[in-house]
Amino acid sequence: MTQTADIEAVTDIMRRYIDATRDGDAAAMRDLFHPEAMLAGWLGPDLCRDGRPAPFFDRVGQGPAGPGYRAQIGDVAVTGRVARAAITETALWGADFENHFHLLQRADGSWIITAKLFHCEPRKG
Repeated sequence: MTQTADIEAVTDIMRRYIDATRDGDAAAMRDLFHPEAMLAGWLGPDLCRDGRPAPFFDRVGQGPAGPGYRAQIGDVAVTGRVARAAITETALWGADFENHFHLLQRADGSWIITAKLFHCEPRKG
């Protein structure tokens, strides 16, 4: 793949992440993550250090994100066969999230999320 094609492929993974979050599709979300992916971050004042995304998949599966949900893909960068990307989410489950992802290109050329770090602030008002 070319650099441009790789950036487009990683951006597509981020779009699929947003779609799965919006639709409450835990199965689609699970397909985006490596089976041993790491997930950690802050939920308001609480440090979430579980390390695995299973609780997040469970939360996604509880239903659609809701009518006020908005998400925007930020920075996407590819270096060889590794990538990073960011997504900002607004009004997801009563909070705003800033997410940072690391991705790995598999031997078949497809991309998969290997890590997600997040910061969450409860919405005011």
